[in-house]
Amino acid sequence: MYSLRPARSLPSLSGRRSSYHHHYHHQSSINLINTSPTFYFTPVMPRKMIAKLLQFIFFVILMVTVIINILFIVDTTQRLRSESKISDDSSANDVRPNSLKLQESHNRVLKVEVLSSQSKVSITVDGTTILDDSDENKGRGIHVLVLHQSTGSVMAQRLFDTYSPHEDEAMSLFLSMITDGRIIILCIKDEGTFQMKQSTRDVLKRLGSLRSQQIGWRDMWAMVAQKGGKMLAESYNRSPEFNSWGAPVMLRVEIGLSSVSDSECNWSQNDENVRRKNFCSHIEGYGSVCSCAEPAPLSLTGKVNFSDPISAVPVAIVASNRPHYLYRMLRSLLSSTGCNPSMITVFIDGYFEEPLEVTKLFGLRGIQHTPIGVGNARISQHYKASLTATFNLFPDSKYAIILEEDLDVSPDFFTYFSQTMRLLDEDESIYCISAWNDQDNYERLIHNLLRKAIVVDHSKSPCEHNFIPDTKDQTYVVFIKMNAPKDYSTWLAVAKCLKIWDLDPRGYHNSMWRFFYKGNHVLVVGVPNSPYSSFKPSHVTPIYLEDKKIDVNRLK
Repeated sequence: MYSLRPARSLPSLSGRRSSYHHHYHHQSSINLINTSPTFYFTPVMPRKMIAKLLQFIFFVILMVTVIINILFIVDTTQRLRSESKISDDSSANDVRPNSLKLQESHNRVLKVEVLSSQSKVSITVDGTTILDDSDENKGRGIHVLVLHQSTGSVMAQRLFDTYSPHEDEAMSLFLSMITDGRIIILCIKDEGTFQMKQSTRDVLKRLGSLRSQQIGWRDMWAMVAQKGGKMLAESYNRSPEFNSWGAPVMLRVEIGLSSVSDSECNWSQNDENVRRKNFCSHIEGYGSVCSCAEPAPLSLTGKVNFSDPISAVPVAIVASNRPHYLYRMLRSLLSSTGCNPSMITVFIDGYFEEPLEVTKLFGLRGIQHTPIGVGNARISQHYKASLTATFNLFPDSKYAIILEEDLDVSPDFFTYFSQTMRLLDEDESIYCISAWNDQDNYERLIHNLLRKAIVVDHSKSPCEHNFIPDTKDQTYVVFIKMNAPKDYSTWLAVAKCLKIWDLDPRGYHNSMWRFFYKGNHVLVVGVPNSPYSSFKPSHVTPIYLEDKKIDVNRLK
């Protein structure tokens, strides 16, 4: 798969050639005789003199061309210097209606246009459309774009469906992780405030927003601000009535770019900070990693014990386009005792830039490959390609550890595998060793949980925000209709409402799903297929939904 192939032989250029026949005709002086007066045609000057004359003419033309170009360059340089001085003088006195002045930036100015409306949001920078979302059924909420204050390049792009619960918290966290000085653009599509709590409004206020406390149901709003600096521009249109949307907002602003030296941190010179500088110059949203004052450490691994066989086992990390999950997992993995970074490879399913940059940030090996197939077939192919490449990279290895990007690794992760690896040699019936905790008393635990669990109100739709109560440390049980082992339609619909994994059924046991939601323990039991159906009270009717009929947008 990763073989080096010799370049294909090119057809020889020294083979047969076309032959050319050159015909030379001897010409002698010819006298033309006519009955009219005789004329004699003789050469005016020798051929050598004609050739020298032509060479002189070409030389004169060349010199004239060079002189003209030099004069043009000198004139253009003087004119540009004059225009630059005029531009700087005028920009210092250019006061626009919103009291925003152009910063002095040696003619380096970004022209930004932002549209916020019911059906579309768009962001254009210097005539180039960076964001254009006009999909009728997608993109609801607040769009956030982060630009570099010196280059104007896009560093991050996010969408937060703040109509839904907890999305405002995610947006607040993201905004807090952005480095001071970055240019932040925010705009609403459709509806963006239904679940926006006061704490999030306060975050927007600290960014400089004058409208954060007023933005309401179906209002249109756009803002451009500099993190830790000032609000650069803001526009807002109120919804006239409950069933209507505010008029579209079109915000235009010119932003002066700062010098590159002003935007860089004065980190000490070492390999770790070279990687940090490269990462932080074009990726945003990782908080203290890019802090100038107290950057988060990237060298997390202690001294490797090479006498332990586990240090020579390759670790394959199966990843996709979830860079923040990957970042969190790599920090926990590298902090685990016994980790050998040289044996770690991150395999990325697709040519996504940010996961690869996160991998490089920690000085690890990253490999991208072309996705094959869809759904479960794509996942299987990703695993196959990753394992094949792993044993190609480490042909002497007998074992490999496989991890997914969304896992948190425990401190004794490598210690556990170091102690259990010998079992693969001692018992040929063992296919693999799992780090999943399969304890014998699991069934007893489930029965105890179901006995004390609180039955949720089954008259409510799972899509309602209070279907799972807003409590903490409680155990709830939900009973759904499941007539056969592969009857997943209701579960997938419930998962979609709860905004958890709904692309396919996974993580279930005996037709029961178990997870934590809003700080509570939740069990979802499929009736009658699950053996735990006996815990269903007689007066409770199992919830029945069809995945294809669920439309969360109807709740608006």
